[in-house]
Amino acid sequence: EEIGIMKLVGASNLFIRIPFFLETILQVITAMVIQTIILALAFHLAKPTWLELFGGQLADPGSYFWSQGLLFLGGELLLLLLLTIVSSFWATHRYLQT
Repeated sequence: EEIGIMKLVGASNLFIRIPFFLETILQVITAMVIQTIILALAFHLAKPTWLELFGGQLADPGSYFWSQGLLFLGGELLLLLLLTIVSSFWATHRYLQT
């Protein structure tokens, strides 16, 4: 419906697609921030139990996550951004054809 209204007032295809791209990018970044907070909290709360169960024989999962976290979260962010941008492009393309 929004795309139809924008087409009626003469908006270009790029001008129609940009708000959808920005919305998906903001949603991905918000989800990644929330996910990181939840993971950090879970690792912090699980650390005493983890150390008690394994007696310090295994590395703390929180320290491993934070040492490799940038690589993990960066890769996930790039993949999610790619997926959402492609799906947003495909969805808007479908409605821009009509």
